[in-house]
Amino acid sequence: YAGVASNATDGYDSTLDLPKPPKAPSNYVYVYFPHPEWNVPLGPNFLSDVRADSDLSSKADVWMFTVATDQQNKTMTVTLSPDDSVPSSYPIILRDMKTGVVTDIRKSPSYTYNTGTDGSRNFQIIVGTPYVSVSHTYNPGWNMSGVPLKADTSMKSAIFGASSYMYGYSAMGYFTPDTVNIGEGYWLGTTSPLTAETRGIQVLGWSNTELEPGFNMISIPYLDSAYTKEELGVTRGDTTVSLDSAAYLGWISPTVYGYDQESGNYRIADTLSSWEGYWFASLDSNVTLVYNPPVDNVVKSMAKKSGILIAKETSSVVVDSNWTVALTLTAGKSMDKLGAFGIRSGAKGGFDARYDYPHPPKPPSSAGGYAYLVFPHPEWGSVIGPDYSTDFENPSGITPWKMLVGYTGGKTAGMLTWDPKAIPSWVSLSLTDLGNGGSTTDMSNTGSYEFSLNGTDSLEVTAAVTGVTGSQAAVPKEYALYQNYPNPFNPATTIGFDLKETSRVRLEIYNVLGQRVMEDDYGTMNGGEYIRNINMSSYASGVYFYRLTAIGANGDHFVAVKKLLLMK
Repeated sequence: YAGVASNATDGYDSTLDLPKPPKAPSNYVYVYFPHPEWNVPLGPNFLSDVRADSDLSSKADVWMFTVATDQQNKTMTVTLSPDDSVPSSYPIILRDMKTGVVTDIRKSPSYTYNTGTDGSRNFQIIVGTPYVSVSHTYNPGWNMSGVPLKADTSMKSAIFGASSYMYGYSAMGYFTPDTVNIGEGYWLGTTSPLTAETRGIQVLGWSNTELEPGFNMISIPYLDSAYTKEELGVTRGDTTVSLDSAAYLGWISPTVYGYDQESGNYRIADTLSSWEGYWFASLDSNVTLVYNPPVDNVVKSMAKKSGILIAKETSSVVVDSNWTVALTLTAGKSMDKLGAFGIRSGAKGGFDARYDYPHPPKPPSSAGGYAYLVFPHPEWGSVIGPDYSTDFENPSGITPWKMLVGYTGGKTAGMLTWDPKAIPSWVSLSLTDLGNGGSTTDMSNTGSYEFSLNGTDSLEVTAAVTGVTGSQAAVPKEYALYQNYPNPFNPATTIGFDLKETSRVRLEIYNVLGQRVMEDDYGTMNGGEYIRNINMSSYASGVYFYRLTAIGANGDHFVAVKKLLLMK
């Protein structure tokens, strides 16, 4: 059962949140609330989930529960029975997380589905009124904007006023919208402070935005001021993966770009906010951006905390052979801080979606001018265009990095800055200004270059190896276990780990009941980076945990555990 109590918290309460005993070995139906984040020794599954009591007349509480069974192709019926203490004015909704089907429990207390071959099915119980009135104030100038709920009216003039200027973006370029859609982003221009107001239904649970190949303007469909990029996923066909996995597969570019209205510059957005718009690039067709439900002061969704949904991949293994030089271009009152180049041991020759990030389209012109730095690669022939903010090469194929810098506000002094400490001691980098007489700067000995900028200028960085490279001594400095990718997966995935020295290594996989379902004893392995392929075709869909144990030759004992999600 799900419920509230005056003496409860939204976390684990030992007297209220009761552990679920293990399921039967066969012929079972097993219903539980998953909470591995509570770290309770009796296991991650609970037969009750009791929250703090609060007024739900203008917000909603969301519970996630799972129905597991070993019965295939059977009809299952889920029935919700609210007791008399639940105010009759509170809506009660049941959402099937696989199909998205929503059932109004006040009208129909039961929901029926076929199990098919799935071992489990996730559901949400939504109690309360997700119907709210909201507003947001924009400063004068150009803003990237969006609407964070299903508004009663989608007319642009009704929400943003008739005197503001608004542009949407598609593969055909900019257009003037009469209506605004949830999940989409827009350029909003105003000459004075503007307060947008609307009323509508909050989105609870999953939501998605269909993407066109190339750049898309998006916005989060939630009333959340701290929605993290890690809560985004990407669907193509029947497969949903995290941003890192989608970039590895070549579906998208994993970077989200926001806009700083005050300075007129772009930024890399790791945290997204409601009412704001963002640039996001798709590299393929039939790609959908998927949002997980947020946790905030309006909708308290334990679904996100459960870890059942989309997991985040850890970034690629970084050893001494990998390095990055971040660049900042300053011109007039504008700055571009998106630039970076360097080496990645896993990079492909040419375009690699994991590392080569497209530069967002230029914003609407402003009186202060706009500075930009790009690595031009028209030969890559990408749907996202020829200009990139970052450019990473493989150690075996270092070529000169060519940059184009520009400023839209007329002739001015340009300044390019970087941290010389980021350049490895065994590499010498030379910066050549191709448009100002060919002057050359040793980037290892200084951190800036000042030049005259009138429109655009071309720069080039060349590298020379001066000593022993990191790739010749690439044994990791520490033990590490990395997130599997792709994740979720079906049925195969890869798991990476680092050994800092010769070690005895064992990899184990457990189900949510703590039962070991797979074990690989690799014996003694030398220090280095490793990737192992795991196939779980004979296992049921659900959450699993993998544990790496490594015992070093000098007695060091390393143990790490991570979650993986099998979705068939």
